[in-house]
Amino acid sequence: MRSALFILFASLSACSSAPTNPGNDSGTTSGPAAANVSLADSCPSFTPCGGSVEGTWDYTGGCAEVDLSQLKQACSGITVSDTSATVTARVVFAAGEVNRTYTATGKAKLNVPAVCAQPAGGCTALQAAIGADATCSDDGSGGCNCNITSTASDDKTDTYTVQGNTVVTGDGNSYDFCVNGDGMTYQHSSGDSAEHGSFTLTKR
Repeated sequence: MRSALFILFASLSACSSAPTNPGNDSGTTSGPAAANVSLADSCPSFTPCGGSVEGTWDYTGGCAEVDLSQLKQACSGITVSDTSATVTARVVFAAGEVNRTYTATGKAKLNVPAVCAQPAGGCTALQAAIGADATCSDDGSGGCNCNITSTASDDKTDTYTVQGNTVVTGDGNSYDFCVNGDGMTYQHSSGDSAEHGSFTLTKR
């Protein structure tokens, strides 16, 4: 049960990965505002159009894909509700390098029915398996209601190249993108990044 639960938590925090690696901009005095990110089985597609990525970009929203299939396989009666996520992040493209700084927080409510909760050791054991950012209590039927918060952050610099409508980073990840005026939309297209979905940014 523990490994299945972590599938959900990893997905909640993975929603903040960017077209490469966002970061601090010494030329600005204020940080980016928190942006809401929706969580869905699949996110709307968009048409890559390329453009100039040079400059400083703040996240303004997006949609992250969360695959709960393995969680459901571990316990078909599990229900997930009230999912939400925010990301506070910035990407800076300059002189062939890209830097990203982000903090992402995902939240969800999870009901684990008794048929799964009891073999796992009950609510106390589930809470301990999930970690310090979860609280689990008896739902009155031997199952558990868990409130979960998952937070992730990073600050990373990498090299990048633009190949048509795609940004390719030094770590081997590719991101399709479209710049329209001061706005950018992108989605991860290949590589080992945990990020799935589409995200929007605004140039400072």
